[in-house]
Amino acid sequence: MQWYFERGSGQEGPVETDALRALLADGGLKPENKVWRKGLADWLPAGDVDELGGAAAPAPVAPAAPAEPAAPAEPAPIAVEESASSAPVYVPPAAGHTPSSGAGEVQGEPAGVCTNPIEAFKKVVLENYLNFSGRASRSELWWFTVAWFLLVMISAMMGEALVGLIYLGLFVPYIAVQVRRLHDIGKEWYYFFVAFVPFVGGLILLYWLVQDSEKGSNAFGPNPKGE
Repeated sequence: MQWYFERGSGQEGPVETDALRALLADGGLKPENKVWRKGLADWLPAGDVDELGGAAAPAPVAPAAPAEPAAPAEPAPIAVEESASSAPVYVPPAAGHTPSSGAGEVQGEPAGVCTNPIEAFKKVVLENYLNFSGRASRSELWWFTVAWFLLVMISAMMGEALVGLIYLGLFVPYIAVQVRRLHDIGKEWYYFFVAFVPFVGGLILLYWLVQDSEKGSNAFGPNPKGE
């Protein structure tokens, strides 16, 4: 069984079950670090996975000695809030998941979904300039493409030198977001080089980049759309 695991700010793997147990035993991997393998619905803390020796049964607790009976206290008045029974109860979502919308709950877009060029530019350039790991949604890539195109058009009116600076400054994050987009559909980074195949390579890469995200978590992380 092959496992992937989070350590520091990145993801590593695949490794066999015995190797992952050894990492846990010698302290190279902490119980709170999350792990994932094919068949799991989501990433889980290593200490909670039975296959890795986690989720141990708690030690029995000796019964406490009976306490001396206390004098009965006067019952305090109970404040009843109006319509309390109909108020929605909020249950915190599991790690790595976006909470689903429910009655009485205000729900925004998932963190991985961009709705305009400014939002995509901030996410790709300011937050993930050199990030080639993880996943990126379709909206993140294509809204950033719109932002890149607008910047090139505006800079072209100011001089060719500025256009060159725009190309140079956005080259690395544009490649990085395409690699994360390939991760989002379950493909490794080296599939990007299909673009260099004569005649059809660019079309094949374009076809991949417009595909929808893989449902749920995959080897590269949780679904950026929260699905």
